[in-house]
Amino acid sequence: MDPLAGCFAEFVAVPQSQVYEIPDALDDSQAILAEPLANIVHLFRLAAPQSRFRMGIVGAAPWVRWL
Repeated sequence: MDPLAGCFAEFVAVPQSQVYEIPDALDDSQAILAEPLANIVHLFRLAAPQSRFRMGIVGAAPWVRWL
């Protein structure tokens, strides 16, 4: 394995605690949204907005176009 390829490598090694099995009930187009959704949830928890506070998520990654 090329140690410099990072996330673009064909294979990567990560701790087992960071790997989650995708249930068969989710198809690929649903499962691919899990990581971006997790980032948004994490951001809201960090920001701890007041009630009735509005926050927008701006921009979409290029992969969203094929969903």
